[in-house]
Formats: sequence, C-alpha cells, structure tokens
Amino acid sequence: MGSRLKENPKHIFECFFEVAAPKDQDSKPEIVSMFPSSFDDEGSKKELPRFCFPCHTSFTPAGQLFTFVLTDIDSKQRFGFCRHPPGAKTCLCILSYLPWFEIFYKILNTLAELHNKAKVNDVNLVLKELYELHIPAPEHVISMVEADYLLDLHTLKVPDPNSLPKVPENTMGANTK
Repeated sequence: MGSRLKENPKHIFECFFEVAAPKDQDSKPEIVSMFPSSFDDEGSKKELPRFCFPCHTSFTPAGQLFTFVLTDIDSKQRFGFCRHPPGAKTCLCILSYLPWFEIFYKILNTLAELHNKAKVNDVNLVLKELYELHIPAPEHVISMVEADYLLDLHTLKVPDPNSLPKVPENTMGANTK
C-alpha cells in the first residue's frame, strides 16, 4: 500500500473556513466564510462543520487547537487544522493535504488575532498569498512577500514528509509578530 499523503499537492492549503457554532441543540454548525470561494468539494463542505463542532462546545477564555483527518475519494488524507479562538463562537479551519502541524497552528493563531481585530483585508492578504505560493521543499522555510509583516514563518521549516509529523505542545499562547 502506498502513502496516504497526496503527492505534489497544488497548494499549501485547499481551503480556509470559518464555521459558526450551532445556535441551539437542534441546529447544526454552518460555514460562514471560506477561501477560496471557488472550492467546490461539496462533500467536504457538508462534513467539515461537523468536525469543527463534533459535540456541544462550551466557549472558554482559553481557546483550543485540534486536528482531524478526512480521507478523499482517492484514499488520500486531508488534514483539518482548527482553532476555536478564546470566547468566540466560531471555528477557524484550514484544510490541507500537508501534515504541517506547527506551521498551520501558527497561521491559525495569526488569522485569529487578525480576525479578532476585524482586519478582514489582512486576513485575505495572508490567505491569498499562502494559497498562491509554491510549496517549499522539506527543511526550507515559507517565504512570503506581501504578507510577511503579518505572518512570520521564518523560524519554521517545512517538515520532511518521510518522517513522522510532530505536534507542538503549546501553540495557543504563541505570539505572532
């Protein structure tokens, strides 16, 4: 059996979602925004909100990071990196074929900070640039040009896909630039 990781994905991430929590016990979580808007995997769009809010959630001041895995039609794994910002009733989620835990958690922390400050243009700038970047080789860093001042990834190297992924211990308190 071959690798469950997709070879040569086209983008660093497939889609970014903001998912609203269920309003009450009888409702379901809903996607309130996504990038890119052209993402057309209806199955993922239907299932992803349930993974962002798999059960009743109490919103704590601490926030929360977690990951889930979806398997596509070709049996390739896509990772959902999620962040429930402190006190927010939404979940920020990045769907990617790349198991880059530390990098995506740092990106989510930055996006949550920008989102909390209502800097929608900055959020879109970071997402657009990351989406359009070429995927760097293992052990290299992600180099951003326009959004570099918003998201500093210079200290994080792209993990080797042939080694076991490492999940960082404490990324919620990590400060971004």
